[in-house]
Amino acid sequence: MDANDQVSSLPSSYYIEDGSYFRIKNVQLTYNLPEKIGRRIGLDNAQIYVQAQNLATFLW
Repeated sequence: MDANDQVSSLPSSYYIEDGSYFRIKNVQLTYNLPEKIGRRIGLDNAQIYVQAQNLATFLW
């Protein structure tokens, strides 16, 4: 099979590419505020969190 052969019935891997990847899709970090700090600002059991989506994709 070559680039000009459009009707060949023989299987070929001529146009196959490696699609391997590793993805960091969702990450969430949570911090629980200490009770002393939470009381000072008027919150009980307060949490601070940061979330990221589709953070990185590594191809190999």
